Amino acid sequence: MFPSPGGSDEFLRLFLFQTKCEREKLEAMKEKVCGLVDHGEVITLTIIPFADLWKEAPDAKALSALALYNNLKAAGKL
Repeated sequence: MFPSPGGSDEFLRLFLFQTKCEREKLEAMKEKVCGLVDHGEVITLTIIPFADLWKEAPDAKALSALALYNNLKAAGKL
């Protein structure tokens, strides 16, 4: 995927990984702080239902991946 064709040569590969995860494990990850703290990164993990991703994520890469996923699923390729 080219996020800004003509504007840069940036290219992203999108991968799909699916796994089952127990609710207790998801609950334990909620609000976990991660990132490279010594580089000033403070990333707080938020767990949301997959169906709500399009409403919650302002990230263009996530929304592009979601659109690709939905279209591949609708086409019967997943």
